Amino acid sequence: RTRAGQGSVATSALTGAVDTRLMCQHSFQTSPASSPSATKTLPFHSVMKHRSNPLVLLLLVVTAIMLLFAIMHTYPTDSLNQHYVNPDRLQLDLISQRQDPKPVSPVRDLADLPMIYPITPTYGRSAQIADLTRLSQTLMLVPNIHWIICEDSWTPNRLLQLFLKDLKLNFTLILTPMPAKYRRLKKQPKGCTARNAGLKWLTDSNKDGVLYFMDDDNTYDIRVFEEMRWTQRVSMWPVGLVTELAVSSPILKNGHLLGWYDGYMIKRKFAIDMAGFATNVQFMIKVGGVEMPYMHGLEEDGYLRALKIGYGDIEFKADGCTKIYVWHTRTQWSSRGSPMIINSHYDGTNLRKLQSRIMLSSRQNWKINSSYEAWLIKEQFSIHN
Repeated sequence: RTRAGQGSVATSALTGAVDTRLMCQHSFQTSPASSPSATKTLPFHSVMKHRSNPLVLLLLVVTAIMLLFAIMHTYPTDSLNQHYVNPDRLQLDLISQRQDPKPVSPVRDLADLPMIYPITPTYGRSAQIADLTRLSQTLMLVPNIHWIICEDSWTPNRLLQLFLKDLKLNFTLILTPMPAKYRRLKKQPKGCTARNAGLKWLTDSNKDGVLYFMDDDNTYDIRVFEEMRWTQRVSMWPVGLVTELAVSSPILKNGHLLGWYDGYMIKRKFAIDMAGFATNVQFMIKVGGVEMPYMHGLEEDGYLRALKIGYGDIEFKADGCTKIYVWHTRTQWSSRGSPMIINSHYDGTNLRKLQSRIMLSSRQNWKINSSYEAWLIKEQFSIHN
């Protein structure tokens, strides 16, 4: 299933500044110095006539002070600015406004940008839609991208379909259930069926661009996609939060590969995390027969070996593998929701619609007894002041 969508967000950095300026002008116009009641103008001869009157002299002094105060705040001097300008805030503003002189991409025309094909294995769980939502918000900032979503299931996931219905991205959904013989293993080669299905779809479609194995619970800086976009064969970069070493990366010296900094070696030729490399699609197709092996812990190494590349074929990105643009994060496991929401007390409320958007556990797994459930429902419908 393939669908195209578009989405754009337009912002104006000037809006806040305009509003602030108008508020300042308004405050100046309503200052006591400019109000009719506070400014009383007297003719000169009248002032001279009543110069001995203390009340008149006091009024003149107060008026002069108020006018001076208004002028100083309307046209602040450098000495006043030193008191009102926060140096830390000024530094933050300058940093946020600074622009990188180097263009993100060699071309400006989106039609000339190589397409990126992220392949994302996923499966039904309580945090699935939350993970995919966070990931989709990142992908919406990346031009020329086609998301290949591969779900480990024999039947379409209802919640996933609702998510894709509102997705404003080009995507392809493929159902990729893991074969039973691998599902019975103690250490399952998770995601291999999904990734191989994505490779087959790209090969059969004879696509041009770059493919990237993108897990649904990782965290991605959009710069990683621009780094990989111009991959000729295979590109690599560091990945944060991998094993107890906290990072997985090629070890480089003067641009030459010396080894691999990774906590999981086991004689891997390419000891790198799944999120740390991308492949040119046409290069993969020309090699032919490239698949990810169903071998726990050796998925990345087996795939890269199948590409028949040498160390000299690798394109090192992220400023010589000195920057981290992707992190191997994991969403904390959340249990399924209580089936209490199906109670008839909630009929006719918004909960009946919310029920269709959450995953529920069975009654057998619901550990709260019926008496406590009844008390809880009663409390929920009690409005306390």
